[in-house]
Amino acid sequence: MKTMKKSLLLLFNAAIAAALMVSCNTGADKNVCMGADTLKNVDSVAAAPPAFNNDSIIKVIDAERERIETGLEKFQKNTLQTKDMREQVKQKWSKLDYYSENNQVVRIKSYPYKQISERTEEFYFCNGALILAFIEDHGASNKGKSDQRKGKTFYFHNDTIIKEINDTDEPADTDEGIKLLKEAHEYLAIQAGK
Repeated sequence: MKTMKKSLLLLFNAAIAAALMVSCNTGADKNVCMGADTLKNVDSVAAAPPAFNNDSIIKVIDAERERIETGLEKFQKNTLQTKDMREQVKQKWSKLDYYSENNQVVRIKSYPYKQISERTEEFYFCNGALILAFIEDHGASNKGKSDQRKGKTFYFHNDTIIKEINDTDEPADTDEGIKLLKEAHEYLAIQAGK
């Protein structure tokens, strides 16, 4: 059994290394996110315990978030005002910033009205699938990711929450991750319709 786990670990590490090498390729037809193949194939490691899979997926997602955050300036940015969106969206947010790479959205950041709040929501995508959502209470005044930012982080794989980190004083809300997933899908649909 230990030999099988070691073999699976080596196989998975090789897959991550391959994904990282592919991410350095600048071809236009490559996957948008560097861990796309790893995220897609990690479920095929069925013999590995679930914690192994989730921890491995989270590492890939963290690396992809870092890649996106450090490359924000090179992505195509499109800002949509919320005035023509459904009532609940336009009451909560003043604008949505979309960041795209190779014509695929990799990040969306929602901004509140300044007189109401500073809380923002960020969504990170891999080939159209939500992989991470981050809620930050003072995000309107912060640009990019830093270790000092406090908030709630939700990790997703195959439209399922696999981990939640709550660095706030707020109690956990079991429905919050599901709401974020629905918002992310709605915001992608809004962008696709423009």
